[in-house]
Amino acid sequence: MKMFAACLVVATGTFALGEQSIGANETNGRSNSLAVILDSADRICSSIPIMGTDTTVELTIDAKTKLDGLVATVANMGVEEAAKYKTDAYKGILRNQLVQAIKNNTECKLAVLDLLRDKMLNKSNETSRGAQADLSISITGRNDSEAHMLLGRLRQQTTRLFLGNIEVLATNDNHALAKHRLLIDLEQSKRGHDFFLSGTLTDSEEKIVAEFPYVTINQTDLDSAPSVILYGLDISPATLKPLHSKERPTGSLEAYAKYEAARRAYAKGNYDDAIRSFLAATKIDPQFAMAYWSIGEILTKRPYVSAGGRNAAYWKKKATAINFDHPKWPLDPGGSGDPVPSLRSLLSHAKSETIDGYSFATVSSTDYGIRIFWWSFPEENFDIRVVAQRGTRGQTVNQFLAENHGFLAVNGGFYEIDEEKRVGPTGLVVVDHVADPGRRPASGGSGVLYRKDRAWHLVRADEFSNPSKAEYALQNGPRLVEHGGVRGIRSDNGSALNRTAVCLAKDLFEVLVIDGGVTLSQLSVLMSTPKDQGGLGCDAALNLDGGPSTQMAYVDGERQINVKSTDVAMPIPNAIVVRKLE
Repeated sequence: MKMFAACLVVATGTFALGEQSIGANETNGRSNSLAVILDSADRICSSIPIMGTDTTVELTIDAKTKLDGLVATVANMGVEEAAKYKTDAYKGILRNQLVQAIKNNTECKLAVLDLLRDKMLNKSNETSRGAQADLSISITGRNDSEAHMLLGRLRQQTTRLFLGNIEVLATNDNHALAKHRLLIDLEQSKRGHDFFLSGTLTDSEEKIVAEFPYVTINQTDLDSAPSVILYGLDISPATLKPLHSKERPTGSLEAYAKYEAARRAYAKGNYDDAIRSFLAATKIDPQFAMAYWSIGEILTKRPYVSAGGRNAAYWKKKATAINFDHPKWPLDPGGSGDPVPSLRSLLSHAKSETIDGYSFATVSSTDYGIRIFWWSFPEENFDIRVVAQRGTRGQTVNQFLAENHGFLAVNGGFYEIDEEKRVGPTGLVVVDHVADPGRRPASGGSGVLYRKDRAWHLVRADEFSNPSKAEYALQNGPRLVEHGGVRGIRSDNGSALNRTAVCLAKDLFEVLVIDGGVTLSQLSVLMSTPKDQGGLGCDAALNLDGGPSTQMAYVDGERQINVKSTDVAMPIPNAIVVRKLE
């Protein structure tokens, strides 16, 4: 029998009680009760609160106990609506409603908070909770546990398009409380590789404001669906009014889906995948000038990337031949927002694991599609070293890990690949007191990370004058955090890529791997922010190679995690490996 557990993402939000005429004592009771409910939502969602089979789902014993305790506490505060839920009949109803709220919403805390506040703090469940929200979002599709997770993720991502502009209802019900309703239908094809997506926006009188028919999206491009929805509806995310756009980059939603998938691939540093998706978009719509131009933009910024043997000028000329005044949207997808506040919130609540003398933590933001992996090692208790390739063809972190008998390996510094496909470091590398000056140290990075007498240090590249005295060293850059915890980067080029970085703090050597894409400026903020504010609290930090080069292998007992930025991990000339002392 197949078992499943709900996927939960804790989210925070601000909620207001509906306007009601109540006395001072009851007002205090309701205010205090809301704080109790907030705390209970945190505790109920701290572990997976539902369990069961495909057909039968219920609260765990722990969640039932916490819920019963909450009801009793709120009832004792004089909130009469809560008292009835102490009886067995209403207790069962509330439990079942809570299961459904959690099961149908990937934001556990939001679902728990919204339901319990509605059931226990409103004078009547039929009365309005104050002013109408601007929008509710309803998504339909297959009705199974996998679909619930898929639809929940799509709903979260779609909601993010509107947040900051308008008020969006937190849950998937109570549509009558919203001025507009967005109905999205997502159906999977029989073969399973494609999805059929449609969208309809209606007003409070159920009149259609905007809609688009079914569009086919490949499963690998599903994360571009929210952008396709907004493009297909052709509405303003701030006013929900139709834009009536006369000239659009493409009239094909299928081509636009490929275009958005290409931009997401580019943002993650997967340039070859981006080229393929842009070309797929032009195959669907041969008049899609902006897609041709985008290929030229990639080749302008990354001339080593291949695009059918043609250079940047060819693709841009092809675009202007179709439409001289075609739109020129930036390669990085717009509206992605700043993930740092969300990541800091997640890190501040993350519970690190202590394993054989080191700490390990991981957090995930489904809103931004980002995973963070973070290790903290006391320098004196672990053998942390720079290792170099055997030969000139490069190796993967898995190979470095196995050859050097470590349990963690991450990619090292910048490198180049020559015409003979030989891989060599750009900057200085020292392994066991032997220095490799690199191919172009002047552009190899602004910092040098080095080990001397088993202690690690980070200095400016122009201050590192005697490589032979170092046991290990690696040149790279930029320096994300200057000594003293000072943020090292102030400008932002907007390029959000996978990242690997090293942090030094109070005799600790810390490794950070980000899978999903942040800018260097965002990474600098994250690493320089004190730990009690959700940052990593680094005294000094260095960026390692990122984008498609980011890769990590972690094998310690039953814990096995791999990160690679491309389908096949790229060969790299060096890595940082962590070993346990004998």
